Amino acid sequence: MLTSVRETLVDTHRAWHPKTYEELIEPLDLTDRAAVAEALLVLRVGAMVAGYLGDPRDRPARTCGEARR
Repeated sequence: MLTSVRETLVDTHRAWHPKTYEELIEPLDLTDRAAVAEALLVLRVGAMVAGYLGDPRDRPARTCGEARR
């Protein structure tokens, strides 16, 4: 039971990100919003990983860490 709840939450969260990005960039009238939304998601994930794994003395990692608070 717990696994199915977790899977549902994860699936919902994964679907939410691209959809939200597509809605945010809709006014830009881009031809391939899905591709741009996917690129934004990749940038977000990269920023999150840098914040978690980067050296705290490194400015990008420190910036990501500050943004999480």
